[in-house]
Amino acid sequence: MTRDRNPFKLNFSRFNTIVAEGDEICIYNSFSGALAVLEASEYSFLKSVVSSGEKVADAQQQDLIDRCLIDNFIIREGSDEIGILKKRVEGSKENTSSLTVTIVPTLSCNFACPYCFEGVDKHSALMPEIIQDRFLDWLEGHSDGLKNLGVTWFGGEPTLGMEVISSLSAKLFEFCTRKKVVYHASMITNGFLLDVPTVRLLKSLRVEWLQLTLDGPRDIHDKVRFLKTTNAGSYDTIIGNVRRYQEECPVRTTFRINVDTNNQNRCFRLIDDLSRELEGCNDVSIYFAPVHASTQMCEHISKFTLEAMHYAQLETKLTEYAVARGMMNINLPNMNMGICAAARKNGMVLSPNGDIHKCWETVTMDRYRIGNITDPAFDLHRDGINWTGWSPFMERECLDCPILPNCMGMCTYRFLFKDNYSGNSAKTPCPSLKFNISERLGMFLRKYDKK
Repeated sequence: MTRDRNPFKLNFSRFNTIVAEGDEICIYNSFSGALAVLEASEYSFLKSVVSSGEKVADAQQQDLIDRCLIDNFIIREGSDEIGILKKRVEGSKENTSSLTVTIVPTLSCNFACPYCFEGVDKHSALMPEIIQDRFLDWLEGHSDGLKNLGVTWFGGEPTLGMEVISSLSAKLFEFCTRKKVVYHASMITNGFLLDVPTVRLLKSLRVEWLQLTLDGPRDIHDKVRFLKTTNAGSYDTIIGNVRRYQEECPVRTTFRINVDTNNQNRCFRLIDDLSRELEGCNDVSIYFAPVHASTQMCEHISKFTLEAMHYAQLETKLTEYAVARGMMNINLPNMNMGICAAARKNGMVLSPNGDIHKCWETVTMDRYRIGNITDPAFDLHRDGINWTGWSPFMERECLDCPILPNCMGMCTYRFLFKDNYSGNSAKTPCPSLKFNISERLGMFLRKYDKK
């Protein structure tokens, strides 16, 4: 039996990425997040329908079209994909039922990393009680409709401010319990002070996830991430800490592996080292990130930054190597990566002195603060409009990009203050995914093909 059910002219979605895998065609759509593997004949049929505009009479072929419409691989002519995406994104950015706060208990740091975007000479004061209390007062005044509070403890080095973290966490717990707000917390730390008692305390303070940083195998890492007072390396202490706390009080841990010209050829060795040194630590994973010269304080390292395409190709090889050794999992690309606290209406960074920023990249640059928590006139939504008002839909390069729903501009700071970047970091604001998405999809397909 035949049927004629396709009165609409069809087009391929602008958000498709097509990858050939053997005799099959993989289609990934960044708007829906869907992935399909088609036989070559099925893909040829879709192309013929799109190009000819002819109606389909075969029931099986119509079923293929229906499934591709659901997954957004093909769309009806005249569909405004950009308009629909923009509406979805604006709804997420405008959502005030969730508040995302990065809290900096101190800008002090026990390391002297040369590439630190905050600079080396940072204020060492701890956040005083009065700033903590003013923040709670501000929360009380902005609690209507609040359902979720997400806190990231940041620095400097946040573990140098455990007294503040303990004190402020207790106040936040009381607030969230009383207001029936769901609370989540994480921490970005260099890991040097993460002994078992400290991690037990952090878990009791409901810190669910830790991010640490490594810069290569021991000999490379210790030349970059060393103690400020003694110049002693930190690699062995960090790895020893993680191994011990994962045995006694496990907490989900991710290592960010910084990559630049100095360590790019040694990261494979680091993967081998970690797979051996952290064997049996099931809650540990890694990811890779290029080093950027993103502020004037770290402009001197611009000569070590990697060109975007080169980094993307290297990242593909590193990821494949890490997956094979059980240090990473390969998944489909994340959605809305650029909708961070800086881009959201209800996102902020609280500095030790009460200054409010939209992005932690600017936390030591007074000229970028948008207010102070002690100022009764401070209005997060009004005063942060320069950040939340920016949109990737303003950028031609973004509008023409098939991974826009994944990326969403990736980094608001990078677009607003692009002149702060230097070296290869200044050449493109785009993430590595733009340049290696086909390879990443191929890895994902091969992973499940083996199963």
